[in-house]
Amino acid sequence: MGQERFLRQGRRPSIALGLAASIAIPIGMNLAAQARAAEPPPTTPWNFKIPGQGPVLMDLSSAWVEVSRDKKAGRVKFRPRDGVKADLTLNISWNSVADEAFNGPSALRDRVEVSARDFLDQAVESRYTIRELGGPEAGGYYWTLRERTPKNPSTAYVMRGMMGAGTTLLEFTLVTGQSDMPEIRQALKMIASARQADPTWK
Repeated sequence: MGQERFLRQGRRPSIALGLAASIAIPIGMNLAAQARAAEPPPTTPWNFKIPGQGPVLMDLSSAWVEVSRDKKAGRVKFRPRDGVKADLTLNISWNSVADEAFNGPSALRDRVEVSARDFLDQAVESRYTIRELGGPEAGGYYWTLRERTPKNPSTAYVMRGMMGAGTTLLEFTLVTGQSDMPEIRQALKMIASARQADPTWK
């Protein structure tokens, strides 16, 4: 899946350190989930065209399917093909030239940490963990927290992050009802595979 490692923890200042830490994905996978994860599904090519630039490419797991695309807003939504309750939203934005302030590692980490701090008031946990997600041509960060009062049990776990690839920025949100689903690993692997092709790509 590429490089993925722990980076930094943050917490509510008023909560003691001994309280529950953020959820690592995945934790304690049950036997059925382990069996499904043992054989990763094949991937198919996926792309999102960007005007005047090379498209964003990704290795789409055959376990996931694109369900909607808003080209103008740069928003694409995916769901598991087998009906598992999970939703992945990818928001794609781009710059005319490479810019570290737009999608460089330091800028992404800071913005992801801000989003985690902002979510803590809604979370079961009192702390968050920022994790690094890297692929051959993309890199970024993400966190996962449980929503305290989700509107639906299938959206209790919220994962948000950002990836930089070429001149593009990929912001992703994954909501699920469990923390031990193979679909989570598949989604992270898909996102880590993101890259921007040459403008001549067909």
